[in-house]
Amino acid sequence: MGEGGILKEVKIEKMKLGEPDSSGRRRPEPTGEYFTEEFDAIIAAISQVPEVGLFAEDPNTLDGKQTASVQMADGNRG
Repeated sequence: MGEGGILKEVKIEKMKLGEPDSSGRRRPEPTGEYFTEEFDAIIAAISQVPEVGLFAEDPNTLDGKQTASVQMADGNRG
């Protein structure tokens, strides 16, 4: 939640652990109870993949010096 396109606070829902499933894992379940915390920045990193393609573009230099070197790795190879 923000004002004029600037983040001011984030609304967060409290979760509780549900009953164990067949694997024994207790998954989070919503409670319907919310609270807010003040923030001025947020990093969206849940189930997302970083966009690093811009670092592989040529030229990737500043004042003649290389600014980034990227090597892609895929941990999902079968």
